[in-house]
Amino acid sequence: MDTFDDTEVEQVGVFLQDRISITEQLRLIGGIRYSRVEQDKAFTEFGSALPLEQDIDTAWTSQLGLLYTPFEDENIAFFASRTSSFLAVIGSSFGGAALDPERGTQYEVGVKGRFMDGTVSATIAGFHITRSDVSVADRNNPGFQLTVGEQVSKGVEVSVRAKPSDALDIYAAYAYTDSEVTEDEPSRLGKPFRNVPKNTFAFNISYDLSESLLEGLSLAANANYVGSRSGDLENNFTLPSYWRVDASTSYAITEAIDLRFNVENLFNETYYSHAFSEFEIWRAAPRTWRTSITARF
Repeated sequence: MDTFDDTEVEQVGVFLQDRISITEQLRLIGGIRYSRVEQDKAFTEFGSALPLEQDIDTAWTSQLGLLYTPFEDENIAFFASRTSSFLAVIGSSFGGAALDPERGTQYEVGVKGRFMDGTVSATIAGFHITRSDVSVADRNNPGFQLTVGEQVSKGVEVSVRAKPSDALDIYAAYAYTDSEVTEDEPSRLGKPFRNVPKNTFAFNISYDLSESLLEGLSLAANANYVGSRSGDLENNFTLPSYWRVDASTSYAITEAIDLRFNVENLFNETYYSHAFSEFEIWRAAPRTWRTSITARF
């Protein structure tokens, strides 16, 4: 089937935000945003005349956050927030209809702290995210999209950063995410959302040799773990978990010129980054070498 799809999107937004110190220990941040999105869409099949569809959506979204520091040194802070979102979706469903904007609400609570004279920081947070009209690829009609009624994700994130010296920087993070389709076709209800793993882990380390005889040289490596996840909306198959390791080195030739060398997927692992259906599974790139020069003027 020959089709033609042309979309023009115009977005306008106004955002106001304020920070208030209720007491020396308790601070509040609040914001409100007005958004207007207009889509002009032309769609045709078999060369017929182009119908024009104009779709206008408006929304008020808000942000509210609290930060509480119970101790004078402020090394420990408790936080809580609520944020709503409104996102225009570019694309169309099969037949040319514009997609409804995605809307969402996120709640987050947690605690963060600094330890060992500030050289170590850590954060732990719990979250609950509700998203409606989530745009996904239409497996039955390639090139088109459809929307999932409502998706809920909830979980915990933990991160730690250590900087034992000016040269060494270490970061580690873990996230547990439980996602579920709560409103949609009966075949999808209660199932995990596509391409969302329950477990992810990241580790990064970098070392700057500027204080040594190798001045200007820095080294870095990072490892990422992505757990198994559903490969389609109906949960007909599962993508396997994988580890990926990258490495890089950079050298400051002058204050304005940097030479950088990267190796992505260092151990040449075979893994699948994401999928849309049983017929659309994306295999990640093998080991890849990249060299670049950056100049600042």
